[in-house]
Amino acid sequence: MLAAVLLLFTNRGKRIVNHVCEVFSGAYIPSGYIYGIDVSHFQGEIHWDKVGKIKYNPLVRRVDISGREHKDISFVIAKTTEGSNSKYDDKDYAKNYQEIRDLGLILGAYHVLSPGGKFDLQAKHYIETCNLRKGDIRPILDVEADIRLKGEELTNAVKQWIEVVEKHYGCKPIIYTSTTLYSKTFATKEFQDYDFWIAQYYNPNMAVKSAIWQFTSHGRIEGIDTRVDLDVLPNGEKSMKHLLIP
Repeated sequence: MLAAVLLLFTNRGKRIVNHVCEVFSGAYIPSGYIYGIDVSHFQGEIHWDKVGKIKYNPLVRRVDISGREHKDISFVIAKTTEGSNSKYDDKDYAKNYQEIRDLGLILGAYHVLSPGGKFDLQAKHYIETCNLRKGDIRPILDVEADIRLKGEELTNAVKQWIEVVEKHYGCKPIIYTSTTLYSKTFATKEFQDYDFWIAQYYNPNMAVKSAIWQFTSHGRIEGIDTRVDLDVLPNGEKSMKHLLIP
């Protein structure tokens, strides 16, 4: 019994409690002015003509399947590429890209960093595929927590990718990662001028300091039958303008 109580005060315990809450009562909706989602082929067939509102219960401020009230989304970030060729690219990106534009939502596109090397070629492949333009969210590099690269090897890989992309677009890319990997790898002077998209589902204290906060992977939204990641810009309109390609 004592061990169970002590577990609640650890990060692992908080994650377990939060996961249980999300399964049974929905994800907590944080305060914020601008909400969005991120998608990939894992969402299956998206009914884009219906997409646009997060379902939630205003009494408990949690995502709710019945959705008594709704919050509009303003942006969608879609997976684009992975690696240096098309083998692991998202097969639904071209369709999602056009649908997002047709809906008038702000578009973002991310590349998943592959540990297989050729990081400059990965950057060039992303540039050739994503078709970003002025007014879109700046290029995004997804650095997953389970990536095999560690320490200096990882930071060098990230720097190679962002150097090529930054030179092409004339603005600094955004880095997506977890709070744990951020603390281990990116909380340095080397990356202090970059904006981060942080995935953090149980402790908002650090996440709200990020430019984009992915606050759950258990979201519900009209037009998507599966659960979906939900995101918020903690600083609202000011933050959105700062995140766009000039």
